[in-house]
Amino acid sequence: MNYAAEPLFYAFDPGLAATSGTGLAAFRFGVLTRVDVFAPKSARLEDKLAELRFWRCTFVPGVPVIIEHMRSYAFQRQKGDQNDLLDLAVVEGILIADALHFELVEPRTWKGTRPKRVQAKVITDALKPEEKAVLESVHGKRVHNAIDAAGIGLWALKRI
Repeated sequence: MNYAAEPLFYAFDPGLAATSGTGLAAFRFGVLTRVDVFAPKSARLEDKLAELRFWRCTFVPGVPVIIEHMRSYAFQRQKGDQNDLLDLAVVEGILIADALHFELVEPRTWKGTRPKRVQAKVITDALKPEEKAVLESVHGKRVHNAIDAAGIGLWALKRI
């Protein structure tokens, strides 16, 4: 798909943790125009998912979506609770539910094995000045989710 020719597409970095959440980057004709981070307030999984569905309903339906698709790795390389991947699969389903086109991209595919700080610099260096201003609208602990969502979109646009 030629994402640069799309009037609008969304890139997502999915998450449900209260400390991280789901990052969103919206691109119009290849330019980053919006970033946001959904951070659930509820503790129960079902309530978090309901909050996410409500948040997702505020977006334009039928828009192409590209989303990071997490993988389970060999035991020695696993990070965190592998059951979280099951929850993320549900998150992915909610985020792509009304998309006419969607693409799942594995972390290694779009960002390789770079450390987080190095990857964040690669992403921010690839942004145009007006796009950096958009990214700066997100503050606090969750900014890394917005940066990753922007990075996924930039990767889809072949800018990183």
